[in-house]
Amino acid sequence: MEWWENLLQKLATTALEPPSPERVARALRVGEMYYIEGKSQQAIARSLGCSVSTVSRLLRDALEYGIVTITVRNPFAVADRLAKELESRFGLARAVVVGVHTKEEGALAIAVGRAAASLAIEILQEGARVGLSWGRTMLALVDFASSSAPQRAITVVPLLGGIAQIKPELQVDELSVRLARAFGGEVVLFHAPAVLNRPEAKRELLQEPSIQRATGLWRNLDVALFGIGAEIPHSPMLSTGLYNDEEVGELIRLGAVGDIAGNFFDERGVPLDSAANRKLLAIDFETLKRIPIRLAAAGGPAKVRAICGAIRGGMVTYLVTDESTAEALLQMGG
Repeated sequence: MEWWENLLQKLATTALEPPSPERVARALRVGEMYYIEGKSQQAIARSLGCSVSTVSRLLRDALEYGIVTITVRNPFAVADRLAKELESRFGLARAVVVGVHTKEEGALAIAVGRAAASLAIEILQEGARVGLSWGRTMLALVDFASSSAPQRAITVVPLLGGIAQIKPELQVDELSVRLARAFGGEVVLFHAPAVLNRPEAKRELLQEPSIQRATGLWRNLDVALFGIGAEIPHSPMLSTGLYNDEEVGELIRLGAVGDIAGNFFDERGVPLDSAANRKLLAIDFETLKRIPIRLAAAGGPAKVRAICGAIRGGMVTYLVTDESTAEALLQMGG
């Protein structure tokens, strides 16, 4: 037996004598009873008519003889390694990889959003000014923060206007109110629609004092928390029905791979000069990139190109994602 040969070779380098077959047999039996049958040392001692200390010595013998081997598998090892590789490859200040294995978008959004909430709680300082986007991942972030966030008197402002066509719990104003409440802070609401079909309506709204208060805060944010929209045809922004076929076709021709707060960009992270972006009332990428901490939370195969593009474009400094997406990002390269 290979384990026996290994033991003899090990003992040959010491002054110890090889164990007797009887002792090996007893160590084997005790090892089976403890590790396979799940019996306690006390129960084994009663069954074999010996002391607990004898059982303990035989268990140590079972390990020493190679009869029993113990392997410790760290469930976080793969995720931690991937996070470090993402930080190194893409120059991220911080990456968090969630060890979740699911293709179900809702479950993935919850897992990534909860991890993003934990990271946000870690990095948000007293009195921080925070910009927030919308979506299922941000909903999961806010849900988790609502039950675990400390009181830090933050100020929260939406990063885009409202979208009437989505569920109330996904509305960015509602999420902003809940996040501010979770941290014992205040919210600056953005009373405007995210998409305006008339350019003059957008210009007029931007002159309103209440709107200017929000847009002025965008230029002084400490942290931005946002999801990343998937590429066409999986884009949640396009699923709102706010864009016509011509606008969607233009995004496809221009190479849109995803969006942040409704702003569509290509695989290099460059915002598209498109009708869809021109009709949007949201933070622009140049303003976004001046925010010191830009925490993106996103995962899933439909978002790999979008996440990679957002990183390449300099929109992301902190990333929370899942293992499969992290591996795909590393395969794509920087």
